[in-house]
Amino acid sequence: MLENNQYAYSTPLDQQFAVDPVERAATYGFPGVKADGNDPEAMFEAVRQARERAVAGEGPTMIEAVTMRMHGHAAHDDMKYVPKAKIDEWKAKDPIDRQERRLTALGVDVAALREEVTQAIDAAVEEALAMPMPDSDTAAHGVFAEEPALLEDGNGPWSGFAAQEAKA
Repeated sequence: MLENNQYAYSTPLDQQFAVDPVERAATYGFPGVKADGNDPEAMFEAVRQARERAVAGEGPTMIEAVTMRMHGHAAHDDMKYVPKAKIDEWKAKDPIDRQERRLTALGVDVAALREEVTQAIDAAVEEALAMPMPDSDTAAHGVFAEEPALLEDGNGPWSGFAAQEAKA
């Protein structure tokens, strides 16, 4: 997943790269797709298709989620380098507002849905906070790899490089 938020610090990406990121994926031996990163349903579909490819043994898919960073790169960054029209354009593409309009058009009671989600989150937080702290001796088990497992068996059929049989 590549979040293309239009800028590398303060430089527009079209001034950073000569090759579209989706095209660059092919150099690694797998396809890339571009999706509207501000459209929850478009992102869902892109991820669903990538998952289907992976489960079928066809390897990874690079998904470029095209979006916009709506705040500065850091606290000191006032984003004066971004044209106001561009910010306004992307504000109109807010993914939450977009999905709320879709659901409302389908007859969904969005206020009730928000309340249901809020209650589920509050209950989960309460449950998590009531749990005992993890055992410090085992808390990090499974978090870090003991040693790199690059290509495991050396066979990456989706990459165009299959394991070579040892020659006798």
